[in-house]
Amino acid sequence: MKFLQRFGIGAAALLLLACLPGCGRYPFNAQGKVNAAFTLPGEVLKARGVLEEQLGSGAKKRFEQEWERRLTLRALTCSKDYAPAWYASLDEVRSKLNDLTCFREQDESIGQWLVLLRVGLELAKPALRPVPAAAPRFIVSEDRLSGGAFAREAGVVALTGTAGALQVVDVGSGQLIRKDKINDNAKVRISFNGRVVTTSEASQQMRFRNAESGEEIGQLSGVLNGILIWLDREQAIYSRQVNNRLRALLVNFRDGRETELPFSRVMAAYNVPDAPGQFILYTDKGMSKVEIVSRDGNTTATLVSEGKAAYNSWGRESPAQTADGRFLVAPAQAGLTVLDTESMSTKAVDLGPGSSVQMVVATEDADKVMLRLITPASATSSPYRDYLYTLSAGNLTPLESPASGDLTYVPALKALLVFNNDRITRYEAVAAGDPIGVDQFAADRRMAQIQRQMDSMQYPLPPESGTLSLSRPQPPAPPSAGSAPVLAGLPGNARIEAIGVYQGIRSPRQRAGEVPAIPVRVHNTGRPLVLVLSSYESVTWQVQADAGVKIVAVLLSGYKSSTVQGTGDARIMSLGTHHAYEPTGTQYEELSMAVLRTTGRRIHNMQGAYEGREFAIRSN
Repeated sequence: MKFLQRFGIGAAALLLLACLPGCGRYPFNAQGKVNAAFTLPGEVLKARGVLEEQLGSGAKKRFEQEWERRLTLRALTCSKDYAPAWYASLDEVRSKLNDLTCFREQDESIGQWLVLLRVGLELAKPALRPVPAAAPRFIVSEDRLSGGAFAREAGVVALTGTAGALQVVDVGSGQLIRKDKINDNAKVRISFNGRVVTTSEASQQMRFRNAESGEEIGQLSGVLNGILIWLDREQAIYSRQVNNRLRALLVNFRDGRETELPFSRVMAAYNVPDAPGQFILYTDKGMSKVEIVSRDGNTTATLVSEGKAAYNSWGRESPAQTADGRFLVAPAQAGLTVLDTESMSTKAVDLGPGSSVQMVVATEDADKVMLRLITPASATSSPYRDYLYTLSAGNLTPLESPASGDLTYVPALKALLVFNNDRITRYEAVAAGDPIGVDQFAADRRMAQIQRQMDSMQYPLPPESGTLSLSRPQPPAPPSAGSAPVLAGLPGNARIEAIGVYQGIRSPRQRAGEVPAIPVRVHNTGRPLVLVLSSYESVTWQVQADAGVKIVAVLLSGYKSSTVQGTGDARIMSLGTHHAYEPTGTQYEELSMAVLRTTGRRIHNMQGAYEGREFAIRSN
């Protein structure tokens, strides 16, 4: 005892040392005691061991420091105001803390941090395969293709097939590197160096795979649509729930840290030429330029400027970036929107009525993009027509028959490729006519629309005269055979209410492939109603009508098929592929004319939004 007292160790300490083998009261630190009482799951500890085996000495020291910080945070978060005494037993700690949900959430956060670090180790490696000097003539898949993604700085492509397989292929040789089974309709992304592939295994789950070995690196849960957007060699963006709000998160795989961005969703990201660290993000708020800086273990994302679109919203599809990165070109309501990535200024390109742009793809020529337009008045068998749009000259060059399949521009190969059935081939644009200025192109489309409208109208002729009567035109004649008939017998006081969206908003709980629903509350207006419901993407219109509401008919219209519920015995008819989500522009005029031809009346009121959440129809 004198020996112990000489070194400052009292009787109490001696008692504790004697108790060490079996009393269950250690460690002394309050946070350590909490973590000892609620141990980490075995899979998290296993993932830590796998990661540590791959770390160098310097990196391992930094990892251990961060590991201890996260464990301390885990204990503080879940113990709240409770701090166990130094002599408290682990059983006593467990009896005081019963919020197991908190520990599960913290354990999941630590586990996902480990996944991000493991991905970072793969991203630090050189390209899986070198980029070939030229694009191959073709790449053949073992299955019918449903999608794919090319690495930005490696000669690797990840392909998905209709048979539910993921194929990783060497672009230079065309040889299969790896093939694995994945979920049907999974979306695939690949890292810049071609070593990491992500797949959307469910609507809120994303899986990381080693592209070469097929080994699963790990999964992230709660990721919107299971989609990740790569920014560069070590950073990416995805959207997850943060404090019950959907937020876009910037992740740095080098340290596994997430930085919250001032957006709910990011659909695409583009590098700004000659501005390292700057990106243009296509978000739920439009186009935004941000600067990302990582320094001393901290990452900041600063909003530099926002692009003001020339139209009320951006296009239906993610914009195409020209080969030099200078411009972003997107389909818009009445043609195109072109954004200058330096100034963030935009301009509108009007292509006239009937010229719905379905796709914009970059080409090797930085001054040209390829457009695919719907041409309903075309005499050809295909409803589509491809054009090269020259930005500097503002003209369109018609191309020969449209490419059969989906097109993509691959910057690493400087080539335009087409996905067709079970192969990818180079697309060579062959002009089928002389260039025409967009002003003349739009004027020609307007004249064609006027002619179609005149053809659809019926003017009475005097019984004994061959001259056209100048009296007020009668309502539209019934459409020709094979199209929807005129809706006859509408009550005289019937009101036509239109609602239009581009797409619905997907719920975090929705499964992949499930069609989003849009509620429509119909209040009693005292008048019979005809509902016109239009959308580009497929939606389910859920109509909730108050007592006494009389819905005479529902006119469904859209590029993709939709359904309607809750309309009782109302007659449901199709207007075809017309779609509009604002009461202006050529697409609205086409929808309005379709309603006029079908009912003999024009739309009384139009509501719309790019993404439809819910709508209500009230007395006006």
